[in-house]
Amino acid sequence: MPLLSSLFKKREQRRESIRVVKAKVLLNSTMLSQKKLVQNNRKGVSVRTSMLLDELEDVSMIFSAPLTKPNEAVEDDWKNVAFFVNYWNMTDQQEFAFLEVRDRLLDVQHPFNRPNVVVRYVRARKFNVPKAEAMFRAMVVWRVTNGIDSMLQDYTPPPELLHKYPGAILKGTDIDGDPIFVGRPGATDIPGMLDEFGYDQMMKFELYWRESVASGKWIEDWQKQSGRPLHLANIILDLRGFNRKMMASQPIKVQREAASVSQENYPETTKKIIILGAPSCFMFIWSMAKNCFDPGVLAKVEICGSSDFLEVLEKYMDLNVLPPCINPNGHGEAVESMPPNFEGGKIR
Repeated sequence: MPLLSSLFKKREQRRESIRVVKAKVLLNSTMLSQKKLVQNNRKGVSVRTSMLLDELEDVSMIFSAPLTKPNEAVEDDWKNVAFFVNYWNMTDQQEFAFLEVRDRLLDVQHPFNRPNVVVRYVRARKFNVPKAEAMFRAMVVWRVTNGIDSMLQDYTPPPELLHKYPGAILKGTDIDGDPIFVGRPGATDIPGMLDEFGYDQMMKFELYWRESVASGKWIEDWQKQSGRPLHLANIILDLRGFNRKMMASQPIKVQREAASVSQENYPETTKKIIILGAPSCFMFIWSMAKNCFDPGVLAKVEICGSSDFLEVLEKYMDLNVLPPCINPNGHGEAVESMPPNFEGGKIR
């Protein structure tokens, strides 16, 4: 089919293009109109051809990321790009790749197009320039099409979910001054929440929750207090109480989808993941699920039993910064902008 051959030839040319602006022009001037013409005649085409056209649609979305008005803070950040190169300890080769991605993203005027965010996508794709660019553009499309940029203002979660979903950034930090997040999946009644609110509401809340951790007001407060940009955060996941009901298909689906969203849209935010009190049923799931995670993420994971986790945590932080549900003698609290409850419990 000559038309399809022409489409995919241009797609490959676009991937090799040094300038993303040139790729956008190609898409907007010819490819999208040709794609629509082919779509009008999809009846009777093979399944393979239809799949290829679907893939082309995905690529066109990534290289046509919606634009929003930039702000002065974003522009000022890029003026200080040398600071971020040093802050993230880049080699000369990594710096070259990072700056190339910056240049390729000049047309994307989104608040996240700033060095301390872009670098995370570059690192997530191992400084592969085309892959990092595509990942960042896909994230912008995802945020705009799903209303993520305004979610913290537009969406009000059900109070029961906020109260019974334990997880927050702590006021204290680790020994390096980096933030600590404590989540308690073992004390979270995901099956009950699904029964009460349904899958769609739960997924919306999961997005809200992740956005509040990744982009919430606490970051601005922390950066003012620490005097430096946010680097990486520690994650403590308490699995004590995790049971077989939490392994049912719907709860697992929620957690799997939420993990996928985090990996694709909030990359390279984690310094260390410490899992406490992992029961045998979780270890069975983990033995299969870990193959779905990036090796870089797996390298950060440390799994502890129910009796020795305080010894492990003490290597990374003062135990006093932890809440009593983790350390009975701790005095840790959630930051002001997050729900203060760490207890969790049944919805009904």
